[in-house]
Amino acid sequence: IDLPPDLPEGLADVEVDGITPLAEAGSVRAEIVAPDRRIVALQSSLVVPPEKITPGPSLQRVEDLDAQIERLESERGVVQAQRARIERMQPCPAKVGSLLKTPLERVNDSLAVGKTLDEILSGLDAKSLALEASIADCQKEREAARLANSQAQSSQRMGKGHPTRRVVARLDGTGPVESVRLIYTVKAARWWPVYTLRLAEGGASATWWVEALVAQLSGEDWTGVRLSLCTASLVDDVRLPELASMRLGRAKPEKRRGYRPPPADLERMFVSFDVFFSATVTVAAQAPRPVAEPPAAAPMQEMAKRSAPMPQAPQLMRAPAPPPPMAMPAPGLPPPPRAPAPPPPAPGRASIGSRTRSGAAYLEEDGFAMTAPALEAEQCASPEPPEPQEIEPADAWLDFDGLRLGQGLDLVHRGRLYRQPDPVVASRQRNAASQIDGLAPAPMVRDPLLTRGSFDHRYDAQGRAEVPSDGRTHRIALASAPASTSTLYRTVPIETPEVYRELLLTNPFDAPILDGPVDVYVEGSLLTTSEVGHIDRGGSLRIGLGVEDRIRVARNVQVEEETTGLLGGTNSILHTIRIDLRSSLGKLTTVEVLDRVPDTDDKNVEVKLVKASHPGARYTQADRGAPIRGGWS
Repeated sequence: IDLPPDLPEGLADVEVDGITPLAEAGSVRAEIVAPDRRIVALQSSLVVPPEKITPGPSLQRVEDLDAQIERLESERGVVQAQRARIERMQPCPAKVGSLLKTPLERVNDSLAVGKTLDEILSGLDAKSLALEASIADCQKEREAARLANSQAQSSQRMGKGHPTRRVVARLDGTGPVESVRLIYTVKAARWWPVYTLRLAEGGASATWWVEALVAQLSGEDWTGVRLSLCTASLVDDVRLPELASMRLGRAKPEKRRGYRPPPADLERMFVSFDVFFSATVTVAAQAPRPVAEPPAAAPMQEMAKRSAPMPQAPQLMRAPAPPPPMAMPAPGLPPPPRAPAPPPPAPGRASIGSRTRSGAAYLEEDGFAMTAPALEAEQCASPEPPEPQEIEPADAWLDFDGLRLGQGLDLVHRGRLYRQPDPVVASRQRNAASQIDGLAPAPMVRDPLLTRGSFDHRYDAQGRAEVPSDGRTHRIALASAPASTSTLYRTVPIETPEVYRELLLTNPFDAPILDGPVDVYVEGSLLTTSEVGHIDRGGSLRIGLGVEDRIRVARNVQVEEETTGLLGGTNSILHTIRIDLRSSLGKLTTVEVLDRVPDTDDKNVEVKLVKASHPGARYTQADRGAPIRGGWS
């Protein structure tokens, strides 16, 4: 926040307008860097401007094209209806023979009328075709305008007159202020990690770039911002409670909280209210009710018309389940203990109404009566299980504009604070968040919330970034560093006669590498796109660079079978495998050859390696997540 240089001493209110209404009101925080000043109060409120809402240029273009298309379609409908009426007309000569001299003139008159109708129909057809072409052109322009509007910035799309959020920070103290920072949460923003590897000098030199695909629909264009991306979730509160230390000495007052838990005997505050309300309902129920009689005489009907209507007794709201505790924890402090459930309703409420001659109580409402046993059976019936409530952080209770205090007639919330946010703003927040969550950037891109593992880390961009609020992904460079590399060659000749080149890199950052795609460039040209898994600090990873055409491999197998043993009851099959490699790289190269040795669970079959020209080891392929049997490297 840019503060004026002539900031007054003492209490001073700093108003920040123009904040997006999609910001979570309870998440607003403020930090100040000043030796002799502090922030004593912070308030957030929704501001509705007095002027009329006007759309932005991009949205106005879409609306104008919609109106133009609607006008052209209406005009086309009028032309088509006019053509249909004229087409139904049948020209015929006059049937009065005295007005015409000869039959030839009658025929000429009929031909002239038909020619006139043809000219009119031709003009209407030409006009209809012109309208069809205009509608098609406008529809193409509208699609282009919609695409431009979806990709436009929020300032070009929203226009003026929309509600915004205002934050007022009250400062106290004297002296200069170095900086004041305002922090708030917007859910309509996501990011996905991507990487770029640039190789030079035949793979001897490598530069690793950490990038991110960032998408946001917060209603604010992020222009020239310092971007920090974190793998942690905003739902999980990782703050630890502050435990009071046990010391010998003078007792200190407890730290003040923003809220205090409701008293344990909260329902006792409403005992007098319940008694008064029950008495009022009982008196109203015991009042004589008019008895409907057959209309005998006109005077009785007039008296019935003049009689005052019977006042209806107000009804108490029935709670489906015990009220949840509404005590709100203060930020940074452990939540207060749950308040006990309210006691059962007073007996007076259960027997509201008049009594019959036998002493049974009943309730009458809209002509229906309910006796005391029926009422008790209804009250004793098992309530329906409450719907699962959405998990909400404690910061949500800092939205003071959305807090309400329950009244006496509300048995669930009375005497307790409960949240009732603005439904319009909440709907806009949900729509924006769902639109961002529905993005699918690329097949290899992975969500860091699912692949982050057991650690969380923050990635800070080295420069400033531009991220417009258009709901589209934007590639942002975060950091780069040179990486030490070594080239490896691997082949599986039993499957394919090709040799693959791999690059072994060491993580050059003081941060983990998450799952995601990596674009490999060799001397400025895109070679391939591979997928890497998460690598911790100091770990190494392999990246496939494709087939190395300058190295070829051939696998030849020779089989010999003979009978051994004392009586010739043992069959021996000898497989001689010869693998030939040919290289045109012009330098000494090491190639890792992967093959398969037969493996069996039959006890009567023995498989053993007789000899090998090069020492090898068993290969299980566990590093790729798909273990195999009989592998040999």
